[in-house]
Amino acid sequence: MRLDAARDDLRRGRRLRGDEVPIRLAPHAIERYAERVTPDLDPEAVARSLAAMLPSLTVLAEPPEWLKSREAHTIAYAMIGPGVCLPIMINHRGDEMIATTAMVEGSISE
Repeated sequence: MRLDAARDDLRRGRRLRGDEVPIRLAPHAIERYAERVTPDLDPEAVARSLAAMLPSLTVLAEPPEWLKSREAHTIAYAMIGPGVCLPIMINHRGDEMIATTAMVEGSISE
């Protein structure tokens, strides 16, 4: 699915699968996921694990209930589980979706 079509579908409230949208993992997302979810794994293992999960994740336009607020530039949230998500933004060129960090229910984010 092209990025424009994915953005339109998200605006309409459609849930997408991770394999329907091109999502790149920012290094910060990998670092935060490792810190908050898998502290015992090395960064390369975390990156491989997240990359393997991306195609099966549910991508939503609205933040999960526990997150409550939306960052100004976040267009979607890739849900890893009931209490873990990857906020997604569009890069400055407008041609790529980037998972920017990892949010965990009950954690404080920067």
